[in-house]
Amino acid sequence: MISIVVLSYNHQDYILDTLDSACEVDLVKEIIVIDDGSTDDSSCVIKDYINKKSSNIDIKFIEKVNSGLVKSLNIGLHMAKYENIYFIASDDIICPADFKSLFNVFLESKQSKMIIGNAWIYHANTPCSQKCYTTKHNDFFALSDDEIRKSIFTNFPKPLLLQSAIFKKQALLDVGGWNENLVWDDYPMFVKMISNYSISRKEIQYNEQYVVSKYRQHETNTYKNIRKQISMLEEAFKVVVPANILPKALTKQYAFYLLMAIKNKDALVIKYLLRAIIKNGEYVMFITSFASEISDWVKRKL
Repeated sequence: MISIVVLSYNHQDYILDTLDSACEVDLVKEIIVIDDGSTDDSSCVIKDYINKKSSNIDIKFIEKVNSGLVKSLNIGLHMAKYENIYFIASDDIICPADFKSLFNVFLESKQSKMIIGNAWIYHANTPCSQKCYTTKHNDFFALSDDEIRKSIFTNFPKPLLLQSAIFKKQALLDVGGWNENLVWDDYPMFVKMISNYSISRKEIQYNEQYVVSKYRQHETNTYKNIRKQISMLEEAFKVVVPANILPKALTKQYAFYLLMAIKNKDALVIKYLLRAIIKNGEYVMFITSFASEISDWVKRKL
């Protein structure tokens, strides 16, 4: 049994794909849809869908004044009636077969608090061929507890996606749910889970062979807005990263975003990042990290 929480905001063109995929999951389930004050026709689309489906599927719909994704996550967490819970944005799609397979693996271990699968990078009308989680993710989740609890601040792979993971509801409650003072939803929760639960004891499991969702790419994705990504990262890092390593942790991320900004010819972001790098003063970390980012980019192009 599982609660599937769909986070809706201005995705009228995509939400039906998300809801269809949730309904196709062959498990005892409830679906909770939370709309964060959409200004498009998302609410009408959702209500019409539920009116057609609610006779045979347990679907609940919550509308709230726009207050952010993180608030929606906490509402869904507290509303869920089952002990297992999954979250997905209303522009992404569940892969029902692999989702069920990953869920069954999750249930095999009584101590499991979180199980992480994989996700496809998805472009509409294009066959999926590229997975979000790569060798870097495999290496990261193979680390010991002590190593991963350091690397989550200074050397974590990108992306880390909520929609790749299934959780125990109580485990999320025990770490306090989401911090509503932050905008970033994925990374801070991965930090909380990795800091509080053990990979070596299989409280956190990683099974990249199961691709549980499609991570849709479109023009309004946050990943398209580099400045917003940096703002979210800085806000979160100042809260979750230990103060003694914060300058190094930030500088490593600045190297990643600087290369992205250069590729996008975004002069304002380049200027901002160079000032931030100089302010932090971690020049060796920057040079090493920037060289590594360039090397990885070249390898991907070959």
